[in-house]
Amino acid sequence: MNFLQKLQSKPKKLRKKIMWLATGASMILVILIWLLSFPKSFTAEKKSENQATDQPKLPSFEEIKNNIKDLKQEFQDIEIPEVTDLETINVPKLIDDDYENIIKKELLQLPLE
Repeated sequence: MNFLQKLQSKPKKLRKKIMWLATGASMILVILIWLLSFPKSFTAEKKSENQATDQPKLPSFEEIKNNIKDLKQEFQDIEIPEVTDLETINVPKLIDDDYENIIKKELLQLPLE
């Protein structure tokens, strides 16, 4: 007879005790493995925290907001000259001269803001 057949031939109360003992023993084994691996995971977590502190910090929201305000002011200070002469507009020579003149006229009609 093999182990399972011997176990099945025992009374029901004894089989339940064996079941609970086996369950308890396996849980103790799982808890031991977990406890033994816990320090390793804790040190790995500390290492990743140390690496995170070595990286440069991101700017705060206020710093980003101030940078955006500065950039807006710089863009407002840029002066864009008005183009009124057709010769100052450079269009690539990938098109015919007729189309080039049409494009230049269209560009002159665009509102500059």
